[in-house]
Amino acid sequence: MTIFGTSRGNPRKIVTPGRSVPMRGGGSAIATGVQPGPDTIKLDPFLFPPPFSIPINVGANVAITGVGGRFDAGVTFEIPDSNYGVISSIDLLLDSILITSNVLWTIFVNGMPVPGFAPLTILGRNGAASVSKSWPGPLRIVIPLGGQVSVQIVDVDGAPYTAGTQLYGWQLPQQR
Repeated sequence: MTIFGTSRGNPRKIVTPGRSVPMRGGGSAIATGVQPGPDTIKLDPFLFPPPFSIPINVGANVAITGVGGRFDAGVTFEIPDSNYGVISSIDLLLDSILITSNVLWTIFVNGMPVPGFAPLTILGRNGAASVSKSWPGPLRIVIPLGGQVSVQIVDVDGAPYTAGTQLYGWQLPQQR
């Protein structure tokens, strides 16, 4: 493929793709014949959501009570067999919190606790009706092909609470 262009006084110079073309005022450009598209710059799809990714935004609030009671947080979800998943942010919420509150959240991928996120907690407080805690980016929990994510809440102290969990991220196909 050749491109017709101009170069320093030669208005009909033929430029071959891949060759340097002198520009006015110095410098040069590479003639490629291809316009850059949205996928021209490749970023790691496990660090930055690609344009073709599917958002993950799941969350739920559950009532918990009972010493040592274990509760499904209501945010269990499965990634399709042909996709990977990435959790990039976690939000936890605890209503009716006391100074002595002791509630634990554990995040599981394929039934195994995620190292560093097992367990998570919100420290007890005085004078707060509810408290939330976030783990925003650059958090990355990678979910393997067809993986399942679940969250378990443990009410250690036995007081009645409303506990919330919200997970954000994206899923992307194995091949594109």
